[in-house]
Amino acid sequence: MPRFFIENQTLKEESSCSLSPEDSRHAARALRLKEGDPVELSDGRGESFYGKVIPSHRKDIIKVGIRERIDDSAESPLSITLWQGLLKGEKMDLVIRQAIELGVSRVVPLSSARSVPELTSERARKKLERWSKIARTAAAQSRRSLIPVVSSPVNWHYIPALLDPGEFSVFFWEKEKEQGLPVFPGATVSMINVIVGPEGGFNREEAQQLKELNVQPAGLGKRILRAETAAIAAITLAQVNYGDLGEANV
Repeated sequence: MPRFFIENQTLKEESSCSLSPEDSRHAARALRLKEGDPVELSDGRGESFYGKVIPSHRKDIIKVGIRERIDDSAESPLSITLWQGLLKGEKMDLVIRQAIELGVSRVVPLSSARSVPELTSERARKKLERWSKIARTAAAQSRRSLIPVVSSPVNWHYIPALLDPGEFSVFFWEKEKEQGLPVFPGATVSMINVIVGPEGGFNREEAQQLKELNVQPAGLGKRILRAETAAIAAITLAQVNYGDLGEANV
């Protein structure tokens, strides 16, 4: 059943709403939705509803009659912020899309020493628009009820001010001999910062700086992974250990 986000209208049972022009085009042309077809709607803040397509006075807009609230949330109990080193080409798009599907709450693009892309303010704005759209689409596709935030790209210089030393933070480094996630000192984990480098990874100075900020190093095995593969593997490890992909949660 297709899911759409309705962010500028109030959703409630026994009411109706309209899909955005873009979603309406997708619903009509790609999904070929017609009157009576079932859909799911979410306000992007955690509330989801079941509804059906109803007649609309505009041919270019799909209208939905809201029937009832849906309580089967697909959100993970673990809040994950992915700090991802900027990647070349469409690799960043891929990481954002798959990270959202795996339940990440927030993505922070990170410009570090070995990041190849250099974003001017205008390029950064256009990239952010694209990434936010990808996040929204991926969240709908994976039946999430929240739209994860993609932040503006951050320069490495601001890392000390943005990372809270009291939070559970892990960075993945190919030179780290210990494999897997470090043991969290507390009894439970409700949030984690996952930090992954760009192509080429982090240099030693960056790794040392992260350690001084109480960020725990972690490894992903003996094989050398592409940056985009490393990000997905790291998120999966976090979800298996502390989220909703672990054996205890099945």
